[in-house]
Amino acid sequence: MKRGYFIVFEGIDGAGKSTLITLFKSWLELQKIKCVTTREPTENITGNILKLTMQMEKLSPITDALLFAADRSEHLDKEIKRDLKKGKTVISERYIYSNLAFQTSQGVSERFVRNINDFALKPDLVFLLDVPAEIALKRKWNLLYYLPTKFEKSIEFNEKVRRKFLDIARKYDLRIVDASRSVDEVFETVKKIVTKELHL
Repeated sequence: MKRGYFIVFEGIDGAGKSTLITLFKSWLELQKIKCVTTREPTENITGNILKLTMQMEKLSPITDALLFAADRSEHLDKEIKRDLKKGKTVISERYIYSNLAFQTSQGVSERFVRNINDFALKPDLVFLLDVPAEIALKRKWNLLYYLPTKFEKSIEFNEKVRRKFLDIARKYDLRIVDASRSVDEVFETVKKIVTKELHL
């Protein structure tokens, strides 16, 4: 059986990742392509611990980095690799690139984050949905039910994370997509890139 594709959507909070992934999954299914969606933090034990800690300011950035890496290890072993072997395309909201962007923005070295993630499977295609932090966080703040994490409370911090993401995109060959446009425009760009690069 042919291995499925591993596709990741990255970006700061409010960039539109969840919306794009929903549209993208439906588009793939219309083409009879088996696919699953997933996200980090996960619903595993480590992911649920992470969600709790993200509401607190007490943990150090290095501890955050280690927890995200631990969750990713479980994510790969229990979900991603299994589904890829079954020939399914796996679409993940966030992956190691978020770990790099957020924790290096907190002062953790890129080398440290890379070393603790040296087990991570390389995706076939990674999209960076790029949008200014002010626009992205206003989208989040306008949601009816929204409890911000410690990473989402400051426009200044999120703009710093955005710049880190852009640096990472150039370094690790992520596909940068202008996500300040309409959802339809962003989705059309994503489809064109996927069709050209993966022939889906």
